[in-house]
Amino acid sequence: MKHKTAKSALTQSELIFSGVSFLVFLALLIVSANTFGSFSATSLSVLFPKLHPAAASEVTVTVSNQVAAVSKLIMGVTHTHAAIDTVSNPNPSALANAKSLIKQGSTFQNVHIMGWGTLNPEPSKGVYDWSSLDKRMSLARELGIPTITLCCAPDWMKGGISGNTDWTLLEKAPLPGNYADYAELAKQVALRYPDVTYFQVWNELKGFWNNTESNWDYVGYTEMYNLVYDAIKSVRPNAKIGGPYLIVQGNPAYPAQSADPITPKNWTVINYWNQHKHGADFVALDFSFGYTIVNKGSSLLEYNQKTHVIGEISKRISDATGGLPIWWAEYYAASSRSDTQYTAAHYAGEYINAALNNCEGMLLWEPQGDAGLTIPHSLFSQITSTGGGVAYPHYAVFKAFHDYFSTGTSLLKTTRSNTLVSAISSPSKTLLANNVDYPVTVYVNNQTVNLSRFEVKVIDVPVSISVTPIPSVTPTVTRTPTPTVTISPTSTPVISGNVLKNSTFETGITPWTFYTNGTGTASIHSGSSDTTNALQIAVTNAGTNTQLYQYDIPLSPAQRYSLSFDGRSVAGSNLTMTVQKHVSPFTLYGLNEYPSDLTSQWQHFETEFVTSGFDSPVSDARLRISATSADEFWIDNVTLTKVDNVGDINLDGHVDLFDLGILASHYGQTITSSSDELTRRCDINNDGMVNIYDLGLLIHQYRQSG
Repeated sequence: MKHKTAKSALTQSELIFSGVSFLVFLALLIVSANTFGSFSATSLSVLFPKLHPAAASEVTVTVSNQVAAVSKLIMGVTHTHAAIDTVSNPNPSALANAKSLIKQGSTFQNVHIMGWGTLNPEPSKGVYDWSSLDKRMSLARELGIPTITLCCAPDWMKGGISGNTDWTLLEKAPLPGNYADYAELAKQVALRYPDVTYFQVWNELKGFWNNTESNWDYVGYTEMYNLVYDAIKSVRPNAKIGGPYLIVQGNPAYPAQSADPITPKNWTVINYWNQHKHGADFVALDFSFGYTIVNKGSSLLEYNQKTHVIGEISKRISDATGGLPIWWAEYYAASSRSDTQYTAAHYAGEYINAALNNCEGMLLWEPQGDAGLTIPHSLFSQITSTGGGVAYPHYAVFKAFHDYFSTGTSLLKTTRSNTLVSAISSPSKTLLANNVDYPVTVYVNNQTVNLSRFEVKVIDVPVSISVTPIPSVTPTVTRTPTPTVTISPTSTPVISGNVLKNSTFETGITPWTFYTNGTGTASIHSGSSDTTNALQIAVTNAGTNTQLYQYDIPLSPAQRYSLSFDGRSVAGSNLTMTVQKHVSPFTLYGLNEYPSDLTSQWQHFETEFVTSGFDSPVSDARLRISATSADEFWIDNVTLTKVDNVGDINLDGHVDLFDLGILASHYGQTITSSSDELTRRCDINNDGMVNIYDLGLLIHQYRQSG
C-alpha cells in the first residue's frame, strides 16, 4: 500500500523525466568523483537555484534538527577597580542603566578577594577585615550570582610587613612556607560566603615564575592549589574549584602560520597541574586575541575567520583534562576602539566557538567603558554623566548568548557555504554575525536575511522540530528548562544484525567497559525490561568522565544505523549516546551525545544516524554511554543495526530511478511536524532538509546497488 501511495505522488512518466534529468547530471559528476563526498552545493547550484551559489555577498546557512552539542555556557563579568561601585559621583540614571544591563545580560558576577576593587582581607595573621569584600559581594548578589577569584594574598604571606599593605606587591605570590596560610584564608572566604559555588584559584599564575625553566612555576602553584582545594572541600564539599588560570600564549594568527595556539610551555603547565591536582571541577584559562591585532596587517574578515581558535583551545584542553569544562576567566578578542560594531561581530564568533566546545564560565573583564574606550570590548558606556550606561553593540551579542544559547540549550548542527557569516542555532533561535565590512544576504533554509556591515542578528529558527524539555546542566544556576531535540526514528525497516556484542548482558559485562574518574560501579542484576539480566550503574560521584562503552565496533561509511536501548534511572537523571573513533583523535562517527530523557520507569529509546568521519569500512568505533549526574542507572537491550536500502524512498526494495525522481520532486523542502511520510523519507540523513546531502547519499547507494 505504501508503494502505491508513493507512486501516486507523481505519474510514472513524470518520475522517469525527473530521474533522467538527475542521471544526466549525475553522469557528469560521477566521471569526476569517486565518492559522493565530492558533490557540493556549488556544483549543484547550476541545477538548483534554491542553493543560492555564493556570490561575494551571499551565504547559505542550513539549520538541521540534529544536536551538535548541548551548551554549558554561563555569561558573566568580572568587577574590577573600574567597576560601577568604585566610580566617584556616578550619575544616578546612568548607574541605574548600567545595573539593569548587567542584571538582564549576565549571570555570574566575579570578584577578587584582594585587589581590583577590594582591600586586604587579612592584614595580619588571623586578623580579618571583611568590610571591603563584603561590600563588593553585596553588589555581586544584587546583580546576579557571585563567584570568587582567590587572588591575591596579604603582604605578610609574601615576605612583607604584617599589618601593612604595599599595593606594589599585589601580584606577588605567597611564599611556599605560607601556602597553608593562604589555604586557610581561602577556607575562611568559603565559610563566610556560603552562597558562592565557584572558586578560581589565583589569577594568571601571578608571581609564580621559574627563571631556571623560563616558565611558570607550575610545581609551586600546584602545591598551593592542592592545599586550597583540600581546605575548601573540607568545609564546602559541594563547592566547585578550578585552576590554573593560565594565560594561553599561542600565536593568535594560527592556523595561517605554523604556530600552535597552545605552546609547549603551556602544555607543560597544564599537564603537570592535571596529573598532580587533588581534584578540579573546571579548567580556568586566560586568552588574548589581541587588543591591537586588527592593526597587524590582516583584513577584518581574516581575523573574524580565526575565532575558531578559542574553540580549538577549549576542546583540546578539555580533552586533555578528562572532559573538564573550560572557564575563560579572561578573554580578549580582536577589538576596535573606533568600530564597536566590528567588536560585536568578532565577539559573536568567539562565543559561538566557545558554546560548541565545552566552555562553561565566560567572565568578561571590566564590562564598563569610558569615554576613550580604553577597554574596547566594554558592554556599556561610562556612568559619570547623563546619558551614560548605554549599551554598546557587544552587549546585544553578550545578552543574546545569555538569553538564547546558555546552559542546557541544545545547539543544532548549523552549516554555512562560506565564512562571510558566523552562525549558531538553538531549537528556538538562530544568531547570524556578518564578518565583513559590507552588506551580506543570508539564505537560512528558505528564509532570506539581510545583514549590514558587521551586523549581528537573532532570528526565529526557520525549521519546525519536535522538542522535549531537559534540565539545566548547572543545578546551582536557576534556569527555565530549555528544550532539546528528540530525533524520531523513521519507518525504514531494519533488517541487518546487531553489530554490538552481549547487548542484553546475559553473559556478564564483557566486552563492555565501565570507567569513571569519580566514584561508581557497574554490575549485572536481574529485573530488566524483559525480566532477565540488565546492567546497573551505581554512580555516587559522576566526576567529569563517567561512561560505559564498547569498542572495536565495525561500521560502514555513509550508512544509516539505528541505535536503540531500554533504560531507566532512579532519580530521573539522563544518559547520552555517542559513536566515535575509539582512539585519538576520537573522531565523531555520526552521533554526538544523543540525549535520552530517562525516568524511574523502563522506557525504550531509539534514534537513527548516518555514519560520517571516514570513507572506507572501519572496525575501531566506540559506542559511549555517558552519565553526568550521580544516580542509579539501568540499561538493557542495546542494539546498533544497519538500516538497509538507504535511499529506497518508495519502499519497493530497490534504490532506483523512481526514488531519484521522488527526491527531485521534494528537493529543497524543509521537514516540519506536518510533513507527510514520503517527504520525511526523502530526508535521508535526517537533518531536517531535503538537500544536497540526501542526494549524495541516494547517489552513493544507487551506485553501490548497481
